[in-house]
Amino acid sequence: MGGNDVEIKLRSTEDASVSTKGHPGSESIYQGYSAIPGPSDRKTKKLRTAFRLPEVCRSVYRETAILGYTLNTFVFVGEVSKSFGREDGPDGAMEGWTMERIPAQLSAIKTIRPHWMNMLDYIHKDNTRTIKQFYPGLRKVLVPKRTVSVEANAPDRGPVRKLLRQQAKNRILTRVKELEGDDVEVMF
Repeated sequence: MGGNDVEIKLRSTEDASVSTKGHPGSESIYQGYSAIPGPSDRKTKKLRTAFRLPEVCRSVYRETAILGYTLNTFVFVGEVSKSFGREDGPDGAMEGWTMERIPAQLSAIKTIRPHWMNMLDYIHKDNTRTIKQFYPGLRKVLVPKRTVSVEANAPDRGPVRKLLRQQAKNRILTRVKELEGDDVEVMF
C-alpha cells in the first residue's frame, strides 16, 4: 500500500465515468486510483483501485482508508491529446483530481510531484495558491528534472551548464520554502 508512485492523469472521455466528488466508493475520471472503496461497495460496484486492503472488512477499512494517500507519492504526469498540437503539458488532472478528494484524503497526502509546467507556473506567479492549501499534510515536493532544465535555460553541454542548473535549483528551493514554509522538503 505504500512506497509507490501513483500517476494521476486525465482519462480519455470515452473511458471516463461520472464522478461523485471523491466519496469512498465513487469512481474518478482521473487515472491512478479512485477513492478507496468501503467494504459495502464490493457487492454493488466493481471498482478498479490499486489499494485493495480497505475492502477486507469494516474495521480494516476504518484503520486503512487513508493509508494509500499517506504512504505514496502522487505524480501528475500531464498528457495532452495530440489534437492540441503537443503531447506534453498539464492536463488539468491535478486540479480536477484534487477537487474529487474528501478533506481527510487531501490532508493525508504527504508527497507530490507536480507536472513540470505546473511547477514553473507555481514558482513564477505571485497569485499562486500554496500547495499546502490543497494538501495540508504536505511534507515533500518532488521537483521534476525538466522544471530545473527550463528554469536554468542552460546549454546542452559545457562547463556553464552545471552552474546554471545549480542556480536554478537554488531559486526553486528558495521560492518553494517561501511559499510553503521550512517544514516542506524540496527534492530534485
